[in-house]
Amino acid sequence: MDATKEQALVRLLTEMQAELAAALAGVDFNTLTGIERYFHPTCSGISELGSGFLTLKKVGNTHAARVLIRTCIEAALKVGTVYEKPSALYRIAFTEHVNDCQFLTAADENGIIVTPGMIDAKWAKIKSSLSSLFPGEELMDAAISAETLGLWSKMPDLYSFQYKLYCNYTHATLRAHATPEHFDPELDYLTVFQCLFTALVVVNKRLSGNCPSIDTYSKRVKALGPKPSQPPALKPTMTM
Repeated sequence: MDATKEQALVRLLTEMQAELAAALAGVDFNTLTGIERYFHPTCSGISELGSGFLTLKKVGNTHAARVLIRTCIEAALKVGTVYEKPSALYRIAFTEHVNDCQFLTAADENGIIVTPGMIDAKWAKIKSSLSSLFPGEELMDAAISAETLGLWSKMPDLYSFQYKLYCNYTHATLRAHATPEHFDPELDYLTVFQCLFTALVVVNKRLSGNCPSIDTYSKRVKALGPKPSQPPALKPTMTM
């Protein structure tokens, strides 16, 4: 990727991140209820990850920037899923409960004081709160996979391609360290673009955040001419 195109992508992401941060700042969290109280902090996390990515890329720290992308994707898949299917928040929370139970075993082996009662009490409180948000719906105590998040968020390729790819950086694989040239710098920017765009849609439509330029971002990224070989996930798929 030449310097001119990279500069254009940096400008685009910088503007998007600034608009997302401003929109979130304009929403009074204390007035939010229900799933809105999930959307706000999760989209704030995506905004901060986007800011961190840009900061690291600008100083040439590509490796550290790529480590952030996987977390950004996972947040986008979750917030996108809840946007499309609000009751999925229950299964996302249950999945975290299952992970807490798995942590309990490791904590016990390392002499860390965490009791089953602490974890069960935490889940009971969360379960009651979430159940009240979705009266009449059949809520399943079943973990939700990243693949399902991709399908329910209507961004399956974001899971099947980019999420799996950037897990290489999170898990410090041989591929990531020995052959970093296999990772496309343009894909880094376009993946973060999709995550930020997802958050902008949610903030705009579900939190009534002020996102005046949201309609132009897709046009601008298409005008930059993504490579034909890039997967469909690079095109924002969330409906406005």
